Amino acid sequence: MKEQSQQIESTLSQQADADSDWIQGHARKLDAQKEVAGLEEIKEKSKKVNERLERANNSVKARQQSNRHSSYKAGDNKLGKRKAEKNEDVLGIGEEYEQSLEGEAKENDTDLLPNQLKATAEQELLEQSRLQCTKIIYASRTHTQLEQFALEIQKTRFRPRIITLGSRQALCINEQVRALKVSGLVNERCNELLSTKKSTSDKRTKEEDGGMTKTPKANSNCGCGFAKTDAIEDLADEILSSVTDLKGTTRRLTEIGHELNACPYFATRKSLSLCELVLVPYNILLHSSTRDAWNLDIKDNVVIIDEAHNLLQTLAGIHAVEVDERLLQRVCSILHDYIDRFRSRLAARNLLHIRQLQTFAVALYKFLRTASNAAQHDLNMSGISSQLLDNTDDVFTLPGFISRLDCADVDVFKLLEYLDQSKLCRKLRDFTCRYSMSNVSANQSNTFNSPKATNSSNVVNSPTASPKVSGFSSPKVSQLMEQFKKAQSPLAKTPRGMSRSPSGIGATPKRTPTGRRMEMRTPQGFKAQTEVEEKAKVTQTSAPLYQLKEFMEALTSKAEDARIIVIPKSEASDCAKLRFLLLNPADRLREIANDCRSLILVGGTMRPVDQLMDAFERVCNLPGDRICQFACGHVIDDSQLTALSLARGPNRMELNLNFSSRTNQEMLVSISQTFVNLLRHVPNGVVGFFPSYGFLSQFVNAIRTSGHLSQIENVKPVFIESRDGGDDVWTNFCVACRNQKGAFLLAVVGGKLSEGINFSDELGRCVFMVGLPYANKNSVELRERMKYVEEKIGVGAGNRLYETLCMQAVNQAIGRVIRHSKDFAAIILLDVRYAKPEISVSLPGWIQDRLSHCQEFPQALTKLMTFFREKS
Repeated sequence: MKEQSQQIESTLSQQADADSDWIQGHARKLDAQKEVAGLEEIKEKSKKVNERLERANNSVKARQQSNRHSSYKAGDNKLGKRKAEKNEDVLGIGEEYEQSLEGEAKENDTDLLPNQLKATAEQELLEQSRLQCTKIIYASRTHTQLEQFALEIQKTRFRPRIITLGSRQALCINEQVRALKVSGLVNERCNELLSTKKSTSDKRTKEEDGGMTKTPKANSNCGCGFAKTDAIEDLADEILSSVTDLKGTTRRLTEIGHELNACPYFATRKSLSLCELVLVPYNILLHSSTRDAWNLDIKDNVVIIDEAHNLLQTLAGIHAVEVDERLLQRVCSILHDYIDRFRSRLAARNLLHIRQLQTFAVALYKFLRTASNAAQHDLNMSGISSQLLDNTDDVFTLPGFISRLDCADVDVFKLLEYLDQSKLCRKLRDFTCRYSMSNVSANQSNTFNSPKATNSSNVVNSPTASPKVSGFSSPKVSQLMEQFKKAQSPLAKTPRGMSRSPSGIGATPKRTPTGRRMEMRTPQGFKAQTEVEEKAKVTQTSAPLYQLKEFMEALTSKAEDARIIVIPKSEASDCAKLRFLLLNPADRLREIANDCRSLILVGGTMRPVDQLMDAFERVCNLPGDRICQFACGHVIDDSQLTALSLARGPNRMELNLNFSSRTNQEMLVSISQTFVNLLRHVPNGVVGFFPSYGFLSQFVNAIRTSGHLSQIENVKPVFIESRDGGDDVWTNFCVACRNQKGAFLLAVVGGKLSEGINFSDELGRCVFMVGLPYANKNSVELRERMKYVEEKIGVGAGNRLYETLCMQAVNQAIGRVIRHSKDFAAIILLDVRYAKPEISVSLPGWIQDRLSHCQEFPQALTKLMTFFREKS
C-alpha cells in the first residue's frame, strides 16, 4: 500500500511537469490526493483490525494460563477479582423482578410513560466497533445445515474466523429463559432482564451550570448473570482468536458460554464485524430490518445462498405478516386500559399518537369482523364446503384496503416512527405484565375507543373477553354472571394470558422469602404457578403489539407489489385473519444483488431457473453478461441410478393422476398394485411422495378398505407421515430400514420429510413420485401471483410460474435419495405426463440423462429387477 501511494505521487509529479494547463493539473492532483487518502484510511483500518485481533489472542492466552474462567461459575459467591472491584451483584430472575416491581412502585409508573430516549442498556451492551473486514456471508435454511457447512470448512486448509448468527432462542444459555421455548417470549424476557434498575435508568438530572437535561448512564446491574460486559468480551475474544477450533458455531458457542458464564448471543454480535465467514439463517439475511438490527453489512461482501431453488418463495414467506381477530382484540384492550390509566399524565403529543394507534387497531378489528362475516355468509349461501372451496377470501390492494379502513387521519409512516422513538411497544408490554401479574381488577366493558374515561379498570382485559365495539353486541349481564360463577369454581380453567385467581378480582399474590414463587391461597387451596410461568402467559397477551407493528410496517410497502387477503373463519381456523401477501419477492432481492460484491446461489437441484433469471434481469436490473450459470453432473456414474417414468399400472390402466382422477377407485387400486409388485424387488427403505395430505389420506383410506394396504405391509411395513409432522414416524422408519426387508414411507411433497432430510443409503433405495404436485389453482394467493406476473411479464407467464412451482417440488423430493459418490437408488415417476418433453426438460440434467420412459408395467419391472440384481 505504501508503494501504491508513492507510485501515485510520482505519476502526479511527472504529469504536473508535463502539463501546460495548470487547472487540469490541479484537478488531477486533487484526485490523486483523494486516492492516496483512501489508501491511507484503508491502511489505518487494517492496522486497527490487526491490533484488535492481537489483543483478542493475548487475552485468550492469558486467560488459559490463569484459568480465569473459573471465576465465572454460576452461583459462586466469589465471582473473582474483577467482579469484586466493580461491586457487581447478580440477582436471580424472581428476585430481580421483585426488586424492579418495588422500584417501579416508588417511581409511580414513570417508566411506563413513552419517552424519546434512544439509549438503552441493550444498545450500550451491544455498542459496535466501526472496524470491519471483508466477509463471506453464507445463508441456509436451518442451523443444522450451517453446522454441517462449518464442519466441512474445518476439513480444508482454510482457517477463517467463523461466526454463526442466531436468535436469542437458539443461543440463550439461561435455562429459565430457555424454558419459555417460544421465540417471542424469550426475546421479551431477555429484554426485561437487560433493563436497568428503574430508579436510575429512568430519572433525568439537570446539570447545575447549564440546566441541560442529561440521561445518566445505565447501571451495569442486570437480572441475567450471563449478561456481564467483561465476560461477553472474553467470549468475543475466544471467537476472534479461534483458528484451529470452530468456536463460532452454535454448539461451541453455547459450550464456551457456559464455561465463561457469558451470553453467546451478545458475544456473537460483538465479534461479528471482524469475522471473515458469517453463517446466517435465511430470515436474518433476507429480511432488511432484521439484517439492520444485526448490523450485518452486505456492501462489498460476498453472499452465498444455499438451497436457493426456493429463494423467491422463501422471500415471500419471510415478508408475509398475519393478524387475526383475537390479536386485534387484545391490542385494543391493552391500549384502552393504558390510556385509561395514564390519560392525565401523558403529554399531548404522546396521547395523540397512542389514540391514533388505538383508532387504527379498532379500524382493523371492525374491518376484519365485517369482511369475514360477509365472506362466511356468502360461503354458507353457496352450500359448498370450505374444504373444497378456497376462493372465498376477499383480496384488496393496499390503497383499497387503507381506504376501506376509514381512518384517513392516521399517518402510518409517522406512527411507526413514533413507535420506534418512544419504545411504546415495550412500555405497553411492561404495563401489561405488571398489572396482570398484580391481578388488578379487570374491566369487561368500554374496551374500544370509549368517548369518556372510566375509572374502574387499570388492567388489560382477558383475551377471551367479548369486546364492546360500535356495531357489535356486548356481553349480556347473565353471560357475565355465568363467567363469574365459573371463575369461582375450583375447576375453572384459567383464560390464556391471565393469572390464576378464584375470581380474578382483588386477589393479592403472596411471595415466599425467595421471591421466586407466588402463592395465592383460597378456600379451595388453589395455588398459582411460578412467576416465570405466569410471566410467560402474560407476555402472550402483550406480544401481539409487536405483531401489529410488523403488520403496519408491511402496509408501507410498494402498493403494486402487495395484497391484503381476508381469510374468514373455517374448519381449519377458528378465527378470521388478515394476511399481507408479497407478490413481487424479487424486489426484496434487489438490495442484496446490487450492494454485495458477488452473489452466489447454489443448490443441488436449481432447475428450472426461469423465475430467478427473470428476477435478476427484470426486477434487479442486472445485465445478462453479469449473470453466470454453472451446472455440473452428479458424482455418481450410470450404474448407480435408474430413473423410470411409468405410464400404466399392472392392470394396464393409464396413470394420469390429475386432480379429477384422484377419486377414481380403479386408479387408486392401480397405484397400490404398482407398489406391491415393485417393492418386492427393492431392498431396505423406500419412499413414496404424494402431491398433498388430502390425496395421501384418500389413498390410504381406499387401500385400507380394499385390503391392498395389508398386501403392501406383507412386503414392507408402512409408515405414514402425518400433517403435524411428528418425529416418531421418521425415527421408527429409520430403524426398520436397517434390515433387508426394509420399510415403506408414505410422505407428502412440501411436507417436513420432503425437504431437509436426506434419504441416503439404506433409508432410500427407491423413491416413488405419485403424480405431479401442482398447487391448488383455487388458492387466492396463487391466483394473485399468477395474475401479477401475467401483467408484468406477459401472457403465459402465470402458467410458467405454475409449472415451475410444481417441478421445483418434484426435483427437491426425488433428489434426496442420492447423497454421496457411493450411494445408489431408483427413481420411479408414476404418471404418464412425465413422458412429455415440456415436463421432463425441467428435471435435473443428471436425472434426464438416465431417464427411461416405460409405456407398460412389465418393462419397468424388468429394468428395476436388473438394476438391484446387479447391486446385490
